[in-house]
Amino acid sequence: YAKSTLDAKIGELIHEVLEDYAMAGNKSVFLNKLPLRKNHWKCQLQNHTTSDTSVNESIEYIFNSIKNCATNSDLSWIFDESNNTGKSELEISWSKHGKIRTYIVDRTLIDSEGARWIIDFKTNRTVPQWCHEVPLGIMRQMGAYTAALRDIYPDHRIRPCILWTATPTLMQLDPDQVMNAL
Repeated sequence: YAKSTLDAKIGELIHEVLEDYAMAGNKSVFLNKLPLRKNHWKCQLQNHTTSDTSVNESIEYIFNSIKNCATNSDLSWIFDESNNTGKSELEISWSKHGKIRTYIVDRTLIDSEGARWIIDFKTNRTVPQWCHEVPLGIMRQMGAYTAALRDIYPDHRIRPCILWTATPTLMQLDPDQVMNAL
């Protein structure tokens, strides 16, 4: 589906804060200061809608999505800055069929078992319940990331995932299924 410019801006703002949160040393201080960002969000969102109601609802959506992801104990390992393999906005280049492609991975890290996690933040308000319901475009995106990282890190098991920020839910995808979507 086509995202509106407002939805795209909401996604950009959520991504920006989650990336900052992952690198924050003191998570409590970061979260306590989160409401201070609401004015910045308001300024950014007003360029994409004339409705004050839409702006205010969007600000609350952004705030709640970030807060719920950041305070979910099942997801805390994703944002753990002490894992020195963790990277936000990792740029990777990969050659496919003679063309060089560049991708930006929202979050990646290597776990204690040596698996390379690829975590893409998705800010969709409607979240699929099952992997087979994930839109083909997202599966292709994750397939490209998986293929590129398999080439770059051939000794690592690759675990592609989507962090649905609206719920907040981490959905692991089957690496072979995302590769088949390419």
